[in-house]
Amino acid sequence: MDRGINYFDVAPSYGNAQERLVPHWRLYRNRCFLACKTEGRMKDDSRKQLEQSLKLLKTDHLDLYQFHALTKMRDLDKVLGPGGAMETMEAAKKEGKIRYIGFSVHSVETALAAMDRYKF
Repeated sequence: MDRGINYFDVAPSYGNAQERLVPHWRLYRNRCFLACKTEGRMKDDSRKQLEQSLKLLKTDHLDLYQFHALTKMRDLDKVLGPGGAMETMEAAKKEGKIRYIGFSVHSVETALAAMDRYKF
């Protein structure tokens, strides 16, 4: 924060990054943008990861919560389909637990399809 960094991005799959980040940014929470990801493709999996991340990060909300590595079209279909993780995202946004919904992707085709199918 003293050097101007105010964007922090973590994920459960980044080892113990969530726990290691807390002591360093916690005093600056109101001045930083906190992003996190879920690999959960279904509603229950993504909700469990969201709640765990909020607990580990010792915060009541994330500024950006992202679908992690939507590489295949079938990942996007699961996320946006019935019982998919988008249901968690939209509910969490209404609850004030996340501000923005996003995604990371390793495929141009999937990225374009995601943007066509949902207003990220």
